[in-house]
Amino acid sequence: MIALSLKPAHCSWSVISFPSTLYTQPVLDLLISKVPPAWRAEIRLGLQEAIINAVRHGNGLDPNKKVIIEYASSEPFYQWLVRDQGPGFCPQEKLHRCQHSILETEESGRGMLLLTQIFDFVEWNETGNQVYLAKYIHPNCRDPWIV
Repeated sequence: MIALSLKPAHCSWSVISFPSTLYTQPVLDLLISKVPPAWRAEIRLGLQEAIINAVRHGNGLDPNKKVIIEYASSEPFYQWLVRDQGPGFCPQEKLHRCQHSILETEESGRGMLLLTQIFDFVEWNETGNQVYLAKYIHPNCRDPWIV
């Protein structure tokens, strides 16, 4: 079996890790600090979903488990790798169910669909305990609603 890294190597990456907690404001502030201001609310929402999924579903709200986030930005490309210490899941199956509106009776899964709407590239590792998120923001585009 060949293992491929989801993390592109063409830029410098930083790492932050923290115990599983739903208090994410300082982490989010750091993760979006280099994102152009007009795009921060949208990117913040997506990253918050990814982090909350890692804390709640991945780590089961266990404060002894950590969420590890690697991030890099080299304008106009912004990237994040969110990893939890949980057993993982099958993201393709859950995403398929989200896209086909099978979630009406479930409480989870909508966040995954939201990630695919906010970020230009979303990919989970084979285990399902790590998601790579990337956003391309064209330098001349200062409004998230104009692509």
